[in-house]
Amino acid sequence: MEMSLYVNPATVKIIDLVKDNKRVKFAYYRDREFWYQHEDGLLFPVPLKDVDEPGARATLPDNEKAILFMRWMKRYIEAAKKEAEITKELF
Repeated sequence: MEMSLYVNPATVKIIDLVKDNKRVKFAYYRDREFWYQHEDGLLFPVPLKDVDEPGARATLPDNEKAILFMRWMKRYIEAAKKEAEITKELF
């Protein structure tokens, strides 16, 4: 799977990221977050606290279907859109 260039999370639609069996790939770990990159270029975090709960048995493969990471992509996209709106209001 070849990765694309950077994609602004404030401009993407979640439905486009999860259709047609698209995939994500582990990129790196930093500051208690696993960072994954979607095949279309979106880079998004998966917080360690989300998968390291008592009794949790999470497996984070290095390459997986994007639909299984939808909640983290959606959370990141929504936060980026809110930040873009705030920035727009300031300037």
